[in-house]
Amino acid sequence: MDSPLKKITSFLNKTPRRTYFIKAVFLLCVLFIIAKLTPTVPSIVVAVFWGFLTFISAIGFAYFAVVRKTEKQVAKFREGGNFAKLNEGRFFRFLISFILAAVFSASFLISLSKWGQTYWLLIGIATILYYPITAIVRYKVEIEYKPLFRYAGIAKITFWICVILLCIFAFAITISTASVSYNSIIDALSAANEPFANSPSTLLADAGHFSTASEIIITYGIPKAFETPLDQFPLIAAIVATLLLYASVFVGFVSLLNICYIPIFELRRVFTPLLTEQSQAKPSLSHELPSIRKYVVYTVIFFLATFLAFIALDIYFSNTKSIDGYTPLESITYEILDDISLVIDEKNLADQISERLINESKNTTSLFGGNTIF
Repeated sequence: MDSPLKKITSFLNKTPRRTYFIKAVFLLCVLFIIAKLTPTVPSIVVAVFWGFLTFISAIGFAYFAVVRKTEKQVAKFREGGNFAKLNEGRFFRFLISFILAAVFSASFLISLSKWGQTYWLLIGIATILYYPITAIVRYKVEIEYKPLFRYAGIAKITFWICVILLCIFAFAITISTASVSYNSIIDALSAANEPFANSPSTLLADAGHFSTASEIIITYGIPKAFETPLDQFPLIAAIVATLLLYASVFVGFVSLLNICYIPIFELRRVFTPLLTEQSQAKPSLSHELPSIRKYVVYTVIFFLATFLAFIALDIYFSNTKSIDGYTPLESITYEILDDISLVIDEKNLADQISERLINESKNTTSLFGGNTIF
């Protein structure tokens, strides 16, 4: 008699559309909870959130890496040969997958808490449309792929389509809402949405300031850049920088949607021996193969490393700030703001702060929504 877990797995695998939407709705609920809690929870909880998002995304990146290895195995190497055995190794692919996932998940996690209704609506629509897009892609290209590579091929094409569309729509939202033209970069910083300013985590607070400094290119740079001729550098630079910022966020999000779409038996390929030509007619054979223990151990180790890295960095940043008064990331953030100020306002940030202090006869000038003082 089948166990309840096996029955649930069998049900999910037989109903891909229902499976996707169940997973996707659950994902959105989890992301919403994370977005609301992240600015106020202790460092250890933030580390769990980041580790969770990194782990899920890393499985998706590792899946594509394993499929790529399978392509080499089938096309190049004799089954059972030394090269085939060497190709089975996955440590460095897992390492790269976790590094990429950590970077994109960090960008995504910081952006989540800053999103308003418009962006939540955007990712809600994207979540709904993801499956129809996969259906269209599958209809167009399914016949072009061998069964062993079909899911990966469809998911990869859908991934890039969704990332590009999200970047385009997010940029369109930016253009449509960039009607407020601030008089200076200091005004833009003072009006910035900075939910992490009072975070218990020093690292998260500094990362939030860094993110805000990067977003100033959008909120301040775009309106200013549109005041210049189209072929001049500031506008082109602002557009490119904006699209790259959005891409860094949406790659993390769409990689999570990929996990919702790809069946469980396919994702298990990350932990099982590489499939061969004999399994091309039955790619679901992977759910019958035993997982290789060391690959499971790799993922656990990298997850723990991600978690501990956040805790260690947070302690380091906290100690550095208590001793020096600022952290390395704060210094980088100030340099970015100074560069933006020089390019757009043709004045460095220190001079603008000095002028503001004199004009307003105040002792301090507050940035990042009035919470941080340089």
